[in-house]
Amino acid sequence: MRQLTLGELIRKRRKELGLTQTELANLVGVTASIISRLENGENKGTNIINIKKLAEALCMSPNELAFTIEQKPKEDN
Repeated sequence: MRQLTLGELIRKRRKELGLTQTELANLVGVTASIISRLENGENKGTNIINIKKLAEALCMSPNELAFTIEQKPKEDN
């Protein structure tokens, strides 16, 4: 079984909690557009403060999200 990407994990957990992208964004202090981009795999610009707030909003530890970021699947060249 393959590991979820950061975006897949965020989307999965958000839906498990019954949150919309806008609701999650409000909890984290970012725009819904940023949540959408994260869920679609556009991780550029994600800083440690947002990861901590995002983890808290998703009822996860920052380490769980950080591990997902570190273990991002390598792209084939």
